[in-house]
Amino acid sequence: MKSDRTYPIYKVNKKAEASLVGGHPWVYENDILAFPESEPENGTLADVVSTKGAYLGTGFVSLKSKIRVRLISRNANDTFDASFWRRRVEYAWAYRKTVLEPDDLSACRVIFGEADQFPGLTVDRFNNILVTQTLSVGMEKLLLTNSSKGAKRQRALSTALKASVSHVLRRRNSALRPAQRAANTKQPRVKLRVRRPSARDAPADRAARIRCREPDTCPPRCPTPTPGW
Repeated sequence: MKSDRTYPIYKVNKKAEASLVGGHPWVYENDILAFPESEPENGTLADVVSTKGAYLGTGFVSLKSKIRVRLISRNANDTFDASFWRRRVEYAWAYRKTVLEPDDLSACRVIFGEADQFPGLTVDRFNNILVTQTLSVGMEKLLLTNSSKGAKRQRALSTALKASVSHVLRRRNSALRPAQRAANTKQPRVKLRVRRPSARDAPADRAARIRCREPDTCPPRCPTPTPGW
């Protein structure tokens, strides 16, 4: 590992080391042997090393989660700039083209979290509209601050997908977000009222045709116990 790295360092036990070497993308709080001297900012990047100090990866810190670090890279030479994330989007989109039919590319999941090395991020495409959802504070901060807000985020995704994207919407209704979200990020509360359809919603002529097939065995709560069909 390079000696000039300035990221906070988490040292993990052999169990976590074997898991990370095997491809697992998470570092659990219980598997950490040594924490940084000063607590890093929530959502920042940190390095993960073995008991012998060998580099295992770099990821987002989640101070309010049992998953303390979510890896984004296992290469100590990576630079986490706009070009790095653009390449990741391009890789994800290129993979979709190999497993999906061309007609299905207009409605599909473009980015699927850790599977595409975007921990806590999903991006769904519906023709020329993209819907994003973040479930980790690190990815939340990335989308808000790393040249990805508003029109810039739309142009970045459109360029990476080589597609015309008219809108990029953000979904914020996950129950996991309150514990993970970045500080000073206000989350609007939206309440949806769903009314079940009733017999009164049906047209009169249609309701008249709805009759119970077996009125003798009809349960007490049957709304249409009238004989006939």
